[in-house]
This record gives sequence, structure tokens and C-alpha cells, in this order.
Amino acid sequence: MKTICWSCLKVTVLSVIIISSIIAISINYCSMDWDPITEIQKLKDQNRRDDALDLATFFKQNERTESTKLSAIEKDLQYSP
Repeated sequence: MKTICWSCLKVTVLSVIIISSIIAISINYCSMDWDPITEIQKLKDQNRRDDALDLATFFKQNERTESTKLSAIEKDLQYSP
């Protein structure tokens, strides 16, 4: 009886590990479609200039996307004196 319970526990744990790994990998590949430039433009359209500027600065500093586009967007978003 102990061996049957132990075997069932092993199969269950192994199944949970495999399923969670598959879900994590699929989430990782699906989230690769996120484009920060479109998100910055959406924030700008929603009159959330500070949030858009913060996001543009973050991605420019971390070199996640093309810095020329982000520099142009950042100049457009900055406050003038």
C-alpha cells in the first residue's frame, strides 16, 4: 500500500512540474510581442505624459529597443521651460 501511494505521489509531483514548466514557457513566448513604443504612445494619448516619459527613459537606459525612436519620443514628451 505504501509503494502505491508513494508512486502516485511521485507521478503527481512530476506532472505538476511538467505542466507548470510548459505554462511558464508558453507565457514567456507569448509576452515577447509587447512593444514599448506603442505602449508609450498609448500613455501619451491618455494624457499620462509622466508615465510615458518614465517608460521611455527606462527603456532607453536599458537599451531594450531602438534608442533613436525612444530619443525622439522622449524629446517630444519632455516639458519645455
